[in-house]
Amino acid sequence: MLRFRYITKAKTSPRGKDAILIHAMPKDTALAEQIADAILEENDGIRYACWLAEEPEKVFSEYTEPEMTRLHIYLPLITEHYLEAAEWYPDFRMEEVSAQGLFVLPAILSPSLIPAYTKRFGNIHVTMCGTSNIGDDIRKQLHRLLIDPQMKERITRSAFRRRLFLSYRKKDKNEALKILKAIHDTKEGAAAETWYDDFLIPGRDFNEEISKAMAGSEAVVLSVTPNLMEIHPDGEANYVRAHEYPDAVRTGKPVIPVEAVKVEREEIKSAFPDIPSFIRLGDQELLEDALKRIPEDNASGTTEEKEPYITYLLGMAFYMGFRVEKDVERALRYLEDAAGRSVPEAAEQLFITYVEGYEATRDTAEALRWQVRAFEVYKNREPDEHTITRMKQILFDEGMAGVLSVNGRIVESNEYCQDLIDAIDTFEPEDESKMIIWKAEALLNQGDIDYGKPLPNRSDEENLQYMLKMTKEAEESLGDYYGDEDDYYWRVSSMIQSSYSEYERKRNNLIRANQYMMVAVKHMRQSLQTLSNYENRYKMAQMLTNLSGSRYLLSFEKGQPSVMQQNYRGDSVKFSNEAIQIYTQLYDERKEPSCVDNLALCYLNKSLAVSDRSEAKAMVQKGLEVIAMLENDYPGEGQATKQKLLRAM
Repeated sequence: MLRFRYITKAKTSPRGKDAILIHAMPKDTALAEQIADAILEENDGIRYACWLAEEPEKVFSEYTEPEMTRLHIYLPLITEHYLEAAEWYPDFRMEEVSAQGLFVLPAILSPSLIPAYTKRFGNIHVTMCGTSNIGDDIRKQLHRLLIDPQMKERITRSAFRRRLFLSYRKKDKNEALKILKAIHDTKEGAAAETWYDDFLIPGRDFNEEISKAMAGSEAVVLSVTPNLMEIHPDGEANYVRAHEYPDAVRTGKPVIPVEAVKVEREEIKSAFPDIPSFIRLGDQELLEDALKRIPEDNASGTTEEKEPYITYLLGMAFYMGFRVEKDVERALRYLEDAAGRSVPEAAEQLFITYVEGYEATRDTAEALRWQVRAFEVYKNREPDEHTITRMKQILFDEGMAGVLSVNGRIVESNEYCQDLIDAIDTFEPEDESKMIIWKAEALLNQGDIDYGKPLPNRSDEENLQYMLKMTKEAEESLGDYYGDEDDYYWRVSSMIQSSYSEYERKRNNLIRANQYMMVAVKHMRQSLQTLSNYENRYKMAQMLTNLSGSRYLLSFEKGQPSVMQQNYRGDSVKFSNEAIQIYTQLYDERKEPSCVDNLALCYLNKSLAVSDRSEAKAMVQKGLEVIAMLENDYPGEGQATKQKLLRAM
């Protein structure tokens, strides 16, 4: 039997909380507790209960036990100790843990462990758990995977038309799940809440919870198999025969017996007095008729207008396995239906599913399709604060504008930025300060035109002037800002200066380009002082890389004294070193291809600026080693940088 201990915020009871099993080996217990504390420290940490196994190796062999199936998230802490222990259990597969109804969220401490992890478990998505931000990314993934309390309330109140109680022997779990699927494949049962004992919450009284669930149901579905006749060694009848069926009869609950495995019917009838006629599993017509006779719960007040949103709620219920069995395939069908009928939350969930690879194959093209769909639904609504906020988040925070541009869809990206600008200009909030910054960011994204991917039907010069025009408009917009000069303000201000620098660089005005970039870095440091998150540090490393390049190029300006040339090159090395340090830290936290590619470019920049030839070769070699690491994890990535490094050898 598996035994667990729990950690909760303020040492509250774990009852009713989302249960997260942090599966860590004994030598990693302190780290697991640190991650639990990081999860719970959030304002909504009260909703979670973090569980740790007293004998963690048992989980590898006993993951089908009831104690596991009552959890929500399986969070294995992937360390050398975990991988060593897993080797002793070759039959253990994370896909099988997922099949028990849990979401699997592996957390890996070091990128160096990914090859061994992939070899043992395949391409199961992982969350990087860097030492400098331990718990940050895990919290973000938990928000995406677990339904928040408000969503649960909406599902409970509005999604279901019938409430059924499934009575079955624990050893008949597979048959019970087939019955649940059959129920939800019918028209009458498609929106039926189906309680079964996987929903029992650790720490609560077993009998009380079952009685409460049965009392709240409109009917009892009985899984009929030969195991219903089983008698325990002490002479007692099994729980279904001794308690659940008699309670259903006593309280007048309609019983729908579904014969999941062929039985001696007369024997069952003698042991279960007044049992109705059996329905053979697979006879959908009879099952449909039986469900039709069960009164509907009309609390949802379903109308044609509400129906798409209720479809979305049903999709979320099946996605999470909340009050129904977990069925991701069915969930995705519901979500796609709802998204197609203008429910943006459904499209957003599909984006998250495909971009992260949660319970579905990671598919960036499909993710982008649903991300665009969500944005388009919002843009067609009457602008309000929530709608404009989501448009901004989808475009910039979740990266839609950038992904479209990278995929050559620059015109679309620009048009969506203009949609956001139009919505901001139309809406008149009481406090419009934050929207002023959003507008500035949208204008910058419109003007971020690189010669390699220009707007069509325009010359390079026209694109360059367009970039300058948008940058000036962004600067004017930011000039109207009257809120606090927070990290976001300084980041956008920094981006404006960086855009001016890029314009001057393309005009070959290196001195002015350098001046603007110096200001950009200064403003980005201001942003970092307020919030040192991944995104700000990444942006800082990019700007330092650009500044390193501009200082190096300045050393070739005609008429420069040799001492100035040396100073410029010294600055270039200094800024490269700072960027290398940041990129290395970021790589330890998230193994993203762009981060690794930029790290290699930093080594190349440094190799150009150092005066010692042997040191320059060493920098190029380090850059090639970084690219080799990138190629190993992401085949085909980093080839352009690799060629630059090879030419510098």
